[in-house]
Amino acid sequence: MKIVLTSLSYFNHLRTFLLHFIIIPMFQAFLMVLIMQDYNYQLSSKIMTVSIVLSSGTMAVYMVSKLFIGNMNRGIDKYVIVHHPFSFYYWGNQFLICFFGAYLLAVINGVLFASLNIVSLYYILILAPFCIVSGIVLGLFASCLSWTYHNPYFWTNIVASMIVLLGGSVGAVSTYPPLWQLCSNVLPFSTITNMIYTNQLDVISIFINLSIWIILTLCLYIYQCNRRIARQRYSIF
Repeated sequence: MKIVLTSLSYFNHLRTFLLHFIIIPMFQAFLMVLIMQDYNYQLSSKIMTVSIVLSSGTMAVYMVSKLFIGNMNRGIDKYVIVHHPFSFYYWGNQFLICFFGAYLLAVINGVLFASLNIVSLYYILILAPFCIVSGIVLGLFASCLSWTYHNPYFWTNIVASMIVLLGGSVGAVSTYPPLWQLCSNVLPFSTITNMIYTNQLDVISIFINLSIWIILTLCLYIYQCNRRIARQRYSIF
């Protein structure tokens, strides 16, 4: 686990840590409030709370992708898919590091903003785990899609952008146009952040949505593993 942790650049340098875990989430939260141009305390507080929760999910996506692509560049993925494609130890370490790293981001920013009394620390601590698990699953899905791409971060960047755009960062998804609502409901994030706006958490919908994404990710992973094994088998190098 220590090796996995040190392979993430976020934890190797203090400036990198401060940039990704404090400065960027802080500016993103303030930016969402400015976009709405609504300085009503209650609405601004909810938007900033949602922004921090979504930032933890976005960080989970990037962490999973960085670990996945780092192992791919080192050739570890070839060994894993041939010998231990479903290793609990290997994937368990990856997921634990991503979960606690992203949750650390939520806690740090939640405490900072809560000390100023402008976010709900309770909602951040309760909802961030749901958002992080969703981010891990979607991050792995995006990494598997980009497994053979020249730009391995192609789908990761798209998924991370979709979290911000469709996750309810500027208001409840119920206020979105119908088409945007439909797109938002494809991802689990809008259902999670909806609790902050409505005080209602639909755990069943989150579970069903996340289960579908887990199944899709697992099928895609198996498909990509078979493709890469076949490519290695018939390669002359």
